[in-house]
Amino acid sequence: MTRFANIFADKFKVDKQKMMEKLWGDNYFDSEKKTWTTSEISETGKVLKRNFVQFIMEPIIKLARSIIEGNVEQMEKMMIAVKV
Repeated sequence: MTRFANIFADKFKVDKQKMMEKLWGDNYFDSEKKTWTTSEISETGKVLKRNFVQFIMEPIIKLARSIIEGNVEQMEKMMIAVKV
């Protein structure tokens, strides 16, 4: 978990400890407003994904699929992004 927190803390320019707290529980990122929230519905009515799902699970699933499907270009791009 610390590795993901480091990656996203750098990306969002926030403290690593704060990012670790945001990745767990009922926390959401509203990409329209570019803000963190504890509401699963944005002001425009859009259903938001939990931060853990959006920032950790979906990228892991995407990486696994690119490996299984032999999509080397996408896999390499993602590996570079996570500094592996």
